[in-house]
Amino acid sequence: MRVAVLGGYGAFGSRICCLLARIDKIELLVVGRDARQAEALARELKTEHAALDVGKPGDLAALMARRPKVVINTVGPFQTADYRVAQACIEGGAHYIDLADSHAFVAGIAQLDEAARAKGITIISGASTVPALSGAVVAESGLTPTAVRIGISPGNKAPHGPALVDAILSQAGKPLPVLHAGRSTKVPGWGEMHRRRIRTDRDHGLGKRWLSACDAPDLVLLPQVYPSLRSVEFYAGLELSVLHVGLWILSLPVRAGWLKSLLPLRKPLRWIADRLKVLGSDRGGMLVDVEGTDSEGQPKAYRWRLIAERGQGPFIPASPATALVARLARSETPRPGAYPCLGVLSVDEILAVVAHLPIFTLSRIKDRSDLFALALHQEFRRLPQPIRIMHSRRECASARGRCDVDHSANPLALLVRALFRMPRKGRDLPLTVRFITRGGSEVWERDFNGRIMRSYLSRAYIPGEITERFGLFRFTIRLRWDGTRLHYQIVKGKLIGIRLPRALLPRTTAFEHVEDGVFRFDVRLSLPVIGLLAHYRGWLKPDEISGAAAALG
Repeated sequence: MRVAVLGGYGAFGSRICCLLARIDKIELLVVGRDARQAEALARELKTEHAALDVGKPGDLAALMARRPKVVINTVGPFQTADYRVAQACIEGGAHYIDLADSHAFVAGIAQLDEAARAKGITIISGASTVPALSGAVVAESGLTPTAVRIGISPGNKAPHGPALVDAILSQAGKPLPVLHAGRSTKVPGWGEMHRRRIRTDRDHGLGKRWLSACDAPDLVLLPQVYPSLRSVEFYAGLELSVLHVGLWILSLPVRAGWLKSLLPLRKPLRWIADRLKVLGSDRGGMLVDVEGTDSEGQPKAYRWRLIAERGQGPFIPASPATALVARLARSETPRPGAYPCLGVLSVDEILAVVAHLPIFTLSRIKDRSDLFALALHQEFRRLPQPIRIMHSRRECASARGRCDVDHSANPLALLVRALFRMPRKGRDLPLTVRFITRGGSEVWERDFNGRIMRSYLSRAYIPGEITERFGLFRFTIRLRWDGTRLHYQIVKGKLIGIRLPRALLPRTTAFEHVEDGVFRFDVRLSLPVIGLLAHYRGWLKPDEISGAAAALG
């Protein structure tokens, strides 16, 4: 069975070729524009090569004249690619597999479905880390998912070819489609920056790394497969903070509309990245978090982690395509048609082709408890029912109400309010709050009459405390119930992990209480010297209250 790998000597193509060389009954053809590189790899693997540029009609026809049984396309970036190679495969009677990471490209492959089925040909797009492996993990969780969060962080010494660099730069600062709190919205590419720790056990982990929002087919495909989903997020990260944060800063002019794209900066940015390649490590990782309910309707959280050691991370994107070819070598042809690589392979089937490499995984499922219930312990049960419902993600995913907002006219206060997107001054303003769960963590998205203020809340190390992150700032908040009010007090703060002096911490008077059976809030924030930042107070009612909530108390 002849298998042609386009971009066969590239970062991922070369790994696919190495994995395919381990499979019997395969005649490998390394294809690329550079004859010298294609020949060098072919000589190493003792196979054939072809110096062709499939972007040219004549070269594409020459490829199909070699009668490949399978064509694997690794040539990106797929954000700007078309389907001419897949169409040529249909006409030439060859199965087609690609490693596309663009949601538009992978979802759009369905336009070739009718033609592929008529010829009995299989056209599969996205046979890579996403959505093939990530989608398989979601399916393996066994949950009816309500939220999915995926993150990928390669080591700094991992290869970064021109196509990968172009794919990242082309989306930095551009709006990406996401599902948040049950509604479709947009987030800026390389925005939503935060840090996560990825590890499988004490011996295999990456520590904390930066992650930012990126394009992935999962953003649009998973909600189609799982109607129960209310949130889908995908993040990618660079190991070196100087590169990751630097790219975030460069994306700001694109977000503001001052630049169309960062692609014109590809050469200097690649030059900088190449100079810094001696730093960092050769370890990469991946995380998949699934929130949902089990077969008995109980809320659960599924955690899946992967760590690749000794520079073997690039074999992960290469493994789904290899697993598909291994099926074909066993005469197990996937169903004809053109469709994304979602629900096609299992996790075990994908990882079986890299079982000989130092790649480690961890999966576990646990009961899901709400953030405030974890932080307050027994005190949570003493809260009035409206407050408990508002902080129970099983009962309240969003709430609506009205509020009044005051603030000072100090120009410095105006700058701080703009940085944190605090609400504008007004009376009886409409307010919507959406709560997005991530295990024991939450995202609060407050919509003050069209002005959205978003923060990320998670557990602190000390009982009775939580942390709240606004961009690069993270604050530790102490919760206290006095029998009438639930108080919030800022006790610590950090900027990019650096402890802030107490004198620079915001002064807060913030509490929640119940009046006439309605949940009410009052938040007053000020800074030394600057004075009042914002004072907002009002009421909220959950959009939906389940029967379980009605039975509380």
